[in-house]
Amino acid sequence: MKRLSKLLLIFILLTAIVGTTLAQTEPLFTVQATSAILMDAETGQVLFEQNADERLLPASLVKIMTLYLTFDTIKRGTVSLQDRFPVSINAWQPEGSKMFIREGEFVSVDDLIKGVAVVSGNDACIALAEGIAGVTEVFVQSMNQKAQALGLENTNFTDVHGLDNTGNQYTTAKDVATLAKSYVTDHPVALDYHSTLEYTYNGITQKNRNGLLWTYPGVDGLKTGHLSAVGYNLVATAHESDMRLIAVVLGASSESIRETEVRKLLNYGFRNFESVKASELVEPISTTVYKGKKGKVDVIPATDSSMVVPLGARDQIRVVRDLDSSITAPVKKGESVGEFRFYWQDELIASIEATVAEDVEKGGFFKVLWDSIRLFFANLFSKVTNK
Repeated sequence: MKRLSKLLLIFILLTAIVGTTLAQTEPLFTVQATSAILMDAETGQVLFEQNADERLLPASLVKIMTLYLTFDTIKRGTVSLQDRFPVSINAWQPEGSKMFIREGEFVSVDDLIKGVAVVSGNDACIALAEGIAGVTEVFVQSMNQKAQALGLENTNFTDVHGLDNTGNQYTTAKDVATLAKSYVTDHPVALDYHSTLEYTYNGITQKNRNGLLWTYPGVDGLKTGHLSAVGYNLVATAHESDMRLIAVVLGASSESIRETEVRKLLNYGFRNFESVKASELVEPISTTVYKGKKGKVDVIPATDSSMVVPLGARDQIRVVRDLDSSITAPVKKGESVGEFRFYWQDELIASIEATVAEDVEKGGFFKVLWDSIRLFFANLFSKVTNK
């Protein structure tokens, strides 16, 4: 009986442990949509996800990539905001949302970008694609090449505006968040357009379709979408204190629900996580330099990168310094001498290259000779102790 009792106790304990582990892996809440994700815009850390890899119709979220390529061409200098593109019959006649450009007129790139970013104009998308690539098919090919370059493994584009509902055009919440992160990082000026509350063209004033611009402080983008085959999509980005978040909801049942669920995601992120800079965790390390005019040099993180941790957990971050066993002059400022690794609860949350903070020139003859002797015995001692 005693043995049976012990076995029963062990079984109960094991069951309790497994139950606790399973509870920790389950999401704290659910989102009323087919899929969703919350991502930190600087680090790419995922703070919440729900079916984030399920392929769905992007609808008008396609236009993020259309604008991405447009801003790319502007940055390269091949197109300017003042350039005026002709409006073809193809650009004049698409279904759905429009900025109401007219066939035969010439419209500035600046106006066309506003027509896409603010009022989600399908006509403006076609005019931009034709103006940049000649025909939309070539522009779509560039969209897919860009998607591959960004690592969007579950995304395929077939048009420039998102009207295709055949299933050949698809994306995922994770890919949309990754796209949005890269987009606002490469082209922060785009948020000036996406945060514009209304836009007037040809005497017609239309409001921005992203209702969170009016109701959620800090929201300054990004894009809405809707097709009956998928439902209501929304990707929003918001900035609060020193943290920017990207929230994506795909397949909600209404406009109000997609906004409510994105608001829920943003609230969760801003109220439960914080961003910590590497400089807040690592002070310069004074390290010996052999054979140099100076005997010491500071070693610092190469970049003051951020990492996101639960609110109040910054004191629990463990820093591991993995530096070269010896630094020998000459060395240049920014030269790599190892790395700093940052852990929270044994999870690697960041790895940053360790670099020297200043140039150190090679020392004179006797300095080099003396340090050569020091290095010889240091290496010899190291080999002995490691045996």
